[in-house]
Amino acid sequence: MRELEVKYLEKKKKENVAAMAAHEEEEFKEKIAPLMAEVEVLLEKSGDSISHEGLEALARWKSGL
Repeated sequence: MRELEVKYLEKKKKENVAAMAAHEEEEFKEKIAPLMAEVEVLLEKSGDSISHEGLEALARWKSGL
């Protein structure tokens, strides 16, 4: 799962490097990326998939952000 977290963090940075403030990056790294990785592992087990944006939305919803 750690590899997935790193993958999501890199993708997020590429999407909006200039727009992402330092505190937002830390929040994403500490809260959102781990949840995204966890959800993707669960989805893979059931054979389902979701877009990166949908996965991030689910992670934000789950964490209350």
